[in-house]
Amino acid sequence: MKNYGPMNPRSRIEYMKEIDVMAYQRYKHAALIQVTGGRGDLCRKGDAGRYRVSLEGFPVCEVQNFKNPSISPWLKPEDGVLLKIRQSFERRQSDDFFAYLENSYPLLACLEDGYYVILDALLYPATGNQDFFLEVYGTEQMDSLLIPDGDRPFPMYIYPSAPEPPHLYSAAQIGKAISYYLQGYLSLLLVGHDLAVDAAIKGKFLSSLVIVPCTELADDGAYFADIFIPDKEFPTKPEAYHIRPASLRRRKHSSKNHCRLSYRSLWKQYPLIKQRQEPSLGASKDIKTTRLVFKNVEDKLHYKGALAVQVENGKSRLVKKGDLNTFYKLDFKGEPLMQVYDFWEDDRSHIAPAFGMAEDSEEIRQAVRNINNMEGQNIRDYAESISPLLELLPDGEYVLVDTMLYPSNGTGFFWNVTNYPILNKALEEPEMGFPYPAYIYPTLHPGCYDSDLKDSIHCAKMLDDSSSGRAICYYLQGYMTALLYGHDMAVMAAYSHKELPALVIIPYCDLVASNNKETLGRFADIVIPIWDADQAEENKTIKEIAEYKPRPEIGLMKPWDKRCLESWRSYPTPEQLMAESELGIQYG
Repeated sequence: MKNYGPMNPRSRIEYMKEIDVMAYQRYKHAALIQVTGGRGDLCRKGDAGRYRVSLEGFPVCEVQNFKNPSISPWLKPEDGVLLKIRQSFERRQSDDFFAYLENSYPLLACLEDGYYVILDALLYPATGNQDFFLEVYGTEQMDSLLIPDGDRPFPMYIYPSAPEPPHLYSAAQIGKAISYYLQGYLSLLLVGHDLAVDAAIKGKFLSSLVIVPCTELADDGAYFADIFIPDKEFPTKPEAYHIRPASLRRRKHSSKNHCRLSYRSLWKQYPLIKQRQEPSLGASKDIKTTRLVFKNVEDKLHYKGALAVQVENGKSRLVKKGDLNTFYKLDFKGEPLMQVYDFWEDDRSHIAPAFGMAEDSEEIRQAVRNINNMEGQNIRDYAESISPLLELLPDGEYVLVDTMLYPSNGTGFFWNVTNYPILNKALEEPEMGFPYPAYIYPTLHPGCYDSDLKDSIHCAKMLDDSSSGRAICYYLQGYMTALLYGHDMAVMAAYSHKELPALVIIPYCDLVASNNKETLGRFADIVIPIWDADQAEENKTIKEIAEYKPRPEIGLMKPWDKRCLESWRSYPTPEQLMAESELGIQYG
């Protein structure tokens, strides 16, 4: 164990272990620490129904968990220990995560005794409600405090502890913010309000250290938000959501805090928390268990493996919504991931990512863990590994393929995009023959990329032919897929001018032929007998939307490495693939 800070017999911060965050896309790093002899100056007081977060004897915010969770602020400038942290960040010698952790010692010493996970995370500079994060009211209902059913929440939005800063500093000057995790998807911003404003103006994420206490105990370990740590890592059993019992006297909290008019619409750049809320399943007895039926595909064509999948009683949480002939979107648990327009301007296909956060879901994390624990590369084993994700599909028939994709969108580096609709030839189909999954389009914002992973040994191993590691994609149309998991791995593939090993979920596309004996359906370029043609046609898309509602454009987050930007030239163009498809052969 390593001790951070001076040898103070009263306060001791012990670094216990670094946590593997490859399955948690929003986190760059994570570390488990133990605080002993903590001063208790940063703590919760009250009970589970109503508690206050206090810092150095002053209340910072109050959370009420009665009918609808609400929050009230006490806004005060970043002074005292927060000012010390800020000054140490300005004088930092390194951008290394552990350097920030060491510089945070004065604040960590203010915690109560116990275990904490310190995250290096990307947060939205927004509250999740329809207001700029600094424009807070005396007491307001906050949807981002809700804890969803069937999923583990994680730090995603921020709530202020200070008024509007008089001056703005960029991340290049200060480095990172610091937040304290409350509950649900909300964290209390302690240091870096000016960084959050600067990030919102630029349409970026806020890079922040997040202090996460133990939130839930399990039989064999403990959860810190969505991160699970087994019991063997703790010398003593942790305590979940410690709240110091206290009688909370009424104190007048801050009234509405106004901010500049130019800031008030910045929240529109980021998704509202309602867009990712799960519908409550309640206590209904009519809920049926999802069933997956697997069937071998005899002719797997050019794929490493192919397997037909029948979904019964699917949850319809990963689904296309709209009309394939005009406009549709790919939705994941109520949050749009991708939007495809076949009517845009010149009647040619355009595509725009909605920059959702599918990689943060428990289903994808579980699928990735299962894949990483696999031995061999059997397609049925892959299907069973990602079954938590397959169960989110609506009822119907699908084909799962193990294939190699190009880390390109057909016209450029796959992640060098904004959320504005652009023409893409890879969405089109050849005049003869069938298209197949070949290119990828991101569902994750470019700001989530961790440049440190470019040379990651882990990513490099996953690109090795003998590795079971795979990206996960959903087939859209033409030669295009939506990348659900594996953005960092795809960057590594592009940087190395390699292809990306991936599992692709292909939904039913078209009816090819039907006779008295069997009905043949097309899944990209795979043609197989299908169980129920009527249901397959009905489930092509769920036609819940018909109009295009544009979202504000989120700009590019970083100047990409020239080697990445030019990598797409190493792969065939859509025109080449279409020409090959019309000749009935596979490119390369």
